[in-house]
Amino acid sequence: MREKLKAAGIHLLAGLVLISLVFCLIYFVWYPAPFYQLSGGKDLLELIFIVDVVLGPLLTLVVYNQKKSLRERTLDIGLIVCLQLAALGYGLYTVHLARPVFVVFEFSRFRVVHANEPEPDQLVKASAAIPNGLPQWGPQMLGLRKPGGGDAQYNSTMLALGGLPEAAQADLWQAYEQVKPEVLATAKPVQLLRARFPARAAEIEQLLRQHQLTEASAVYVPIIIKDSFWTLVFDKSKLDKPYYLDLDSF
Repeated sequence: MREKLKAAGIHLLAGLVLISLVFCLIYFVWYPAPFYQLSGGKDLLELIFIVDVVLGPLLTLVVYNQKKSLRERTLDIGLIVCLQLAALGYGLYTVHLARPVFVVFEFSRFRVVHANEPEPDQLVKASAAIPNGLPQWGPQMLGLRKPGGGDAQYNSTMLALGGLPEAAQADLWQAYEQVKPEVLATAKPVQLLRARFPARAAEIEQLLRQHQLTEASAVYVPIIIKDSFWTLVFDKSKLDKPYYLDLDSF
């Protein structure tokens, strides 16, 4: 039994090292705060943890037998490791496919778009706005143009009614620089946010202090992240650097 526990312990240690690297990739690169929780990164990582860190060592504990030959033990452990790596690869593929890629200004608010939302055929039409394709190193800011009249407007509306918001309609994307004047026109002074939510004034002040923002320069715009409603706070001279506040300001 001692040898079984030793083998399972070594397997567990190796799994913890590997899952730590995976956590860093997900938490710091693909799902930076607050997307780790709001965009599902935490749930997906927990599933990977269960498969690769918990089940692997348990299988080793069950099948490992010191009485078996070295070849048999190697085959047993090798098979378990292969199954784990296959599960890890599929898990990482799923996490990568669901990662947040853009924070899109959707006319009067921002909305986070994930990699699995835009239609593949529409991504081809968005090459001018995203010449390097979907970002791999965290979400980027993006603008949105209004659909043309007639059929274009109708098709966009029908897609939105069918569950594909305008922010995820890639053929409407444009560079964020082009919509900064609209963002500034839409944004409201942070003093108004404090007046609307006096009970949250301390949190608002903490965010301003943390990022060295002044009330005179700070503005806010609501944002939708999946089913959550938050607030983006900017310095109005730096509209490409948002700060996230857990407050529904709609």
